[in-house]
Amino acid sequence: MDKKTPAVTIQTLAYNVENYIVECAESVLNQSFANFEWVVLDNGSTDRTSEILEGYARKDGRIKLFKNERNSIVFNEPFNPEFVEYCSSLQSEYWCVLDSDDFLHRDFLKEMYTAAIEHDADIAVGGTEMFQEENIQMRGTRCPPDFYTDDITSLAKMLPQIYGCFRPIWGKLFKVSTISKRLEYRNTRPVNLVNGKDTVICFDFLRVSKSVVGLNKVLHYYRMRKNSLYNAQIDKTRYLDYKIIYDESRSLLKSWNQLTDQNLNFIANVLYASLKDCFEVAAKATSTSIQDRLEVIETILSDRAVYQVLEDNGLINNIFIDVQNSIDQIIDNMNEPEPAHVANHYLCRLFRSINMAASPRANIPNAFLLYLSSICDQNNKHQFGAMLLPSFLSLTGKDFLVKDKDHPIKNEFLASDPELLRALINSDYAQATNICIRYVGNENYDQLKSLINKYSTKPMDLNPISKANDFVKTFISEENYEKAAELLLQILNVCPLDKEALCSKLYLLTLNGDLLTALETATVLRVFYADDSNALTLAAQACFNAGLKAEARKLYHQAAEACKDDSTRIMIQRELETIY
Repeated sequence: MDKKTPAVTIQTLAYNVENYIVECAESVLNQSFANFEWVVLDNGSTDRTSEILEGYARKDGRIKLFKNERNSIVFNEPFNPEFVEYCSSLQSEYWCVLDSDDFLHRDFLKEMYTAAIEHDADIAVGGTEMFQEENIQMRGTRCPPDFYTDDITSLAKMLPQIYGCFRPIWGKLFKVSTISKRLEYRNTRPVNLVNGKDTVICFDFLRVSKSVVGLNKVLHYYRMRKNSLYNAQIDKTRYLDYKIIYDESRSLLKSWNQLTDQNLNFIANVLYASLKDCFEVAAKATSTSIQDRLEVIETILSDRAVYQVLEDNGLINNIFIDVQNSIDQIIDNMNEPEPAHVANHYLCRLFRSINMAASPRANIPNAFLLYLSSICDQNNKHQFGAMLLPSFLSLTGKDFLVKDKDHPIKNEFLASDPELLRALINSDYAQATNICIRYVGNENYDQLKSLINKYSTKPMDLNPISKANDFVKTFISEENYEKAAELLLQILNVCPLDKEALCSKLYLLTLNGDLLTALETATVLRVFYADDSNALTLAAQACFNAGLKAEARKLYHQAAEACKDDSTRIMIQRELETIY
């Protein structure tokens, strides 16, 4: 190699890092291995970063300094074309990336380049020490084992030991000849990520490389900044980046013919850890609205592909605990439960019901209804939380539905059909059987029908319930609310999801000024009587009384669509017009 040609190119993007760039620059320029160039793009800095870099560039010819007038990321502008052209025609053997707030061990290049040259490796990877900016005593290391392989697929056999080292792009040397191969591969398979771009780039390099050498030494230092974009970002689509990383991991393993159960479980756990980070960020983002924080979590749980990966790898219970911790933390930020969150977010109702049931002064009937409304909510796409259904069913004496050891019924199946679960909870086994017959040939419904026949020897007579509801209405019309409430408790103890009883309960709660419990009851009606115009109208009125006009309008529209009587529909539409 020509002595004037650098052996290694170090590439850095710098933006407003006046407090860190000196330490970074000194670590580069004082390397024990001197045959390198440092290509730096000042990405539109507005502090002293430009001045500091220009000073270093004047003193050391190994620095190739380029500048953007404005930050390319903030203003969505391309990089300086001269910088792009220079980086696309590198003459060096190896290339590496260094963040402008990180720094290198003095022997980083010496150790890495020596190992790479000795084995003619396409990639050399070393260890990193990570430290907290606000507390430098908080440190951790991530190092690969000492290894060399010229069979890239063999990395799959040591995936847990090396995977973390290939999440970031820094701390490595890549053979320059592989850069164009990587770009060619990715240009035909574009992906759009905000977080995790480095990981996909590393996977691409692994695809186009044949050999890797690992050094079990800390040679790079990574600064974790509290106010970094990664730590501050609240975005309900952020998890999609981690989903892409999972897909890319799976694709890479498939290309190596290494899709073993062990490897699949490992990358599923990596995805799980990333989702857990999303939950924790949402829980801690106190400057963001509670609505947005809840939506972050619910959006993740609604993703079918993600949920399937978690389910296939036995991670739903882990996720449940993490979500519960995050929701409890979010709820703790409220002075008291806010009506909008109770009405709109099944997760609030789910964990409120669990906490309510565990309270020393537990209102079990209300907790039970709140729980049912959460697992059957149409926004709860995968019946999250249904694993607790046996515990709640035992409160009503109907746990035979899920505890038969010979033919257990899936909790998620019961929660997926609100009409069926409603009939079962109300002991209307004749109606439940009819629903099962409607889906004859479906294994779940056929199995449930057999269970009903096995455990319910005779149909329950629902006439007394109907008569009791008539008495409740009479008591209410006579303003004898105490007797009405007493009788309602008896009815709901037998038929917790009886429509007439729930409607009367809603009326009494509203009359008594208990708007939160009224709203919870309205939500139960909305979930379990989604095609009943009367129930939906009452639920709409409860939302309006709680100040939730948008929710009320939505329910009035739904009630009007469900209404079969023209005159009643006109009345509903008139009520709707009053809240616009």
